[in-house]
Amino acid sequence: MQFTTINEPANDEPFYIVEGVGEKQITTDKKALWRILFNLEVDPSTINQENIYVVDENGNKMDTTLKLSNTDGRHIIVLPPHEGYSYEEVYKLIVKNVKSKKGKILDREGEMLFLIKDENSPL
Repeated sequence: MQFTTINEPANDEPFYIVEGVGEKQITTDKKALWRILFNLEVDPSTINQENIYVVDENGNKMDTTLKLSNTDGRHIIVLPPHEGYSYEEVYKLIVKNVKSKKGKILDREGEMLFLIKDENSPL
């Protein structure tokens, strides 16, 4: 009788952000929330304020809340500060050092600028 070993195929699939960062966004919603979608399930231990955060124009971190989707483990929701964002200010959402459940490190950091526009202000 001869035995052969069965190896699982190597998982060379990169870990990256599918949507939720990139082009600048403009909204009038002071309580805007942002969704980030990854191609693989995210390691929950890497979802924290050091790896996913929002900064104001002066580089100050905002007091946001992060939630990992319970349905597929690939979506992160960034909830705004309790008081909301300030009108007419540009913010930056930053995503870095996140890992997949399989231990893959994010291929590259993601950033998205967003402006909270006062709907009553002139253009």
